[in-house]
Amino acid sequence: MKSIAQRIAKLEALSPGPQPEYRRSWRWRSRAPFHPPIHLRFGNLHRLPKDHQGERHIEIAQCLPERNGQEWVEFVEVAGPRPNQPPPDPWLPRCINVIFVEPYPAGS
Repeated sequence: MKSIAQRIAKLEALSPGPQPEYRRSWRWRSRAPFHPPIHLRFGNLHRLPKDHQGERHIEIAQCLPERNGQEWVEFVEVAGPRPNQPPPDPWLPRCINVIFVEPYPAGS
């Protein structure tokens, strides 16, 4: 008669997909990838003049009070290339910026 451990090993070899990882206590933990939380940041953009030539990038000018539990900031468009930044830490929360842009006036 086969031992239980041999039977489990045989079943795991036959099953498709990722296998659960067992600890000493025989509890399993998922091998699913970690996804950090995502939060939204809202703000209006103050733009450079329409006739500006060259590179431009967006920065946060100031943090505003929360509105209805949402984080609000003031974005400003800045002349020049974006400064070099280190790669994002995969363990920190990710932030999605929702930027509201007012069109240039028609007469300018």
